[in-house]
Amino acid sequence: MAERYKIINLLSKDAAGGMYLAEDTMLGRKVVYRHIDAAVGMERSDSWAEEMGTYAGKLCAFQHPNIVTVYDVPIDDAGFSMVTQFIEGETLAQRLEQGPIREIGAYRMAVDLLEALHAAHDAGVYHGALHTGSIKRLPRATGGYRYLIMDLGLNTLATMVKGEDIHIADPVLLAPELHGEDTEPDESADLFMVGQLCYTALAGGHPFSGKSPEECAAAHLAGELPPLTNYVPLLNPDFANWVMQMCAGERAGRPASIDEAAKLLHAIKVVDPDATSGNVPTVSLAQKPVPVATLPMAAVPAKNQTVPVAKLTAKQQQVPVATIPVGGAPPLSATHQPMQGSGDFLATSDSSNKTMIIVIASLVVVVVLAVVLTKTLSGGGEEEGKQQDLSKVVIPEGAKAYLHKLELIGKEGDPGIVSLEGEKILDWVVYTGAKVSAAKDQNPGRAYRLNTTTAGKFTEAARKMPVWFETGGKELEPKAATGAKTGNAKAGDGWSISLRVPKQHKGPMLVKLYVFQEWAAFDIAVTLATREVVDLQVPKQDPGVLLIPIEIPKPKGGQFYTVKITSAKDATGNFAMGLNAVVVEKR
Repeated sequence: MAERYKIINLLSKDAAGGMYLAEDTMLGRKVVYRHIDAAVGMERSDSWAEEMGTYAGKLCAFQHPNIVTVYDVPIDDAGFSMVTQFIEGETLAQRLEQGPIREIGAYRMAVDLLEALHAAHDAGVYHGALHTGSIKRLPRATGGYRYLIMDLGLNTLATMVKGEDIHIADPVLLAPELHGEDTEPDESADLFMVGQLCYTALAGGHPFSGKSPEECAAAHLAGELPPLTNYVPLLNPDFANWVMQMCAGERAGRPASIDEAAKLLHAIKVVDPDATSGNVPTVSLAQKPVPVATLPMAAVPAKNQTVPVAKLTAKQQQVPVATIPVGGAPPLSATHQPMQGSGDFLATSDSSNKTMIIVIASLVVVVVLAVVLTKTLSGGGEEEGKQQDLSKVVIPEGAKAYLHKLELIGKEGDPGIVSLEGEKILDWVVYTGAKVSAAKDQNPGRAYRLNTTTAGKFTEAARKMPVWFETGGKELEPKAATGAKTGNAKAGDGWSISLRVPKQHKGPMLVKLYVFQEWAAFDIAVTLATREVVDLQVPKQDPGVLLIPIEIPKPKGGQFYTVKITSAKDATGNFAMGLNAVVVEKR
């Protein structure tokens, strides 16, 4: 472990030990590395190692866009290490130092967390200790933020290693039933803590901050949590009621399941003001918002925890609506109506509704005419960037790897555009730096763990490619290229792409290589999970970016595959090539 992971710097430290930013020297990527020591003199059952291995395997195989990927969980007599994906961004605790978040932000966070926990629970993994330091948020290209759970499984593994009940958590937000030593986390406990995170994020703090763990548990069970609207009077009452139901101290008062919680949440209409108006009102408390402290995580039994979030003052609990100015406008009525969806008419008279209908109908006509005119002027050609449909192609029986029809995507003076969005896209990576092993843009989910290494001693340089890749409203431009003249590339040089198929993958899998080439033919070797190698050949094509679609008809979930593409063994002359992107799709 010490040879493979090079420590860069300490990220944080708690009672469980340090969490470090490190470099995986084998794969050339940054990771988060931490080690938890086993309890000294702890007696373990004969099945301990097997139980640890099974649980660690679940974490490593688990993939979800709202949960940080666990790369490895090495276990030995000294304890265990956890190697996870490194994500840049701020935690919810860091964000709340600036004050409460908006209603739409809390709503989106609730949606993301429920989706992540739904998938985790299906795999038999419960969190059991969510707090504001557990959550990190990343900006979306389309606006807003995506919320990720950073420490799924950490409490359970730490408890197994230490041999005692461990909650690396905040007692203020912990489900009251988990304050006992012998209670296992479950679906209801996770729902409670999602509600508490929403409550804290919207209010900017928590009224139980500063209480002992025993006092927090008793206050939750006694129903002493003040209504959320005491702190956020203008909050959509439906959303406020949902949060309070999730925060019920008694389990019977919470939604019966995560499915029910999600169904109730999605039935609430919450409008994003940024999407409906260029003038977004700013709602501020008369008092300065009380920040939520960044939570240091403490790996101690729940009954001994004293880590607080920011406490809300008594003044904040009684803020009248009249003291909350909204963009300089007169105060809103205390009777707050649920926000309307974008499809609802807000006009109060029949004539206004008729005017709205006429406007919408006119816009529809204009759009239709524009589409027809565009198709007419373009000669009715295919949609830009549209690629061949491989779903109906019948591959030979018994084929273990099959090369589909090659396609020239872009050429000099006529660049192509490739969309990286759609239900068929499973994972992707675009090589945007001068080395494919360096700068690159990746699918945030990283479900298939695409990793690329060079094969050969050539160098790569930045070169403008005749293709762009679109995702999330932005364009990604590949740049890395090499050649016999510019990079000392020789026959047999190229790249090796390894990927791990998630256990839940079903059906045939397409690995699409986007390769820039001039006067170059290629040899491709596909190494299957059985270590059998299938050889494929790509003849010379017109210069440009070539789409090379390779189908693996029966991939095995949880197994590794490798696709190696190199310049043909008989390559001569001043050839050039560059790996632009790798995309994994459903068949």
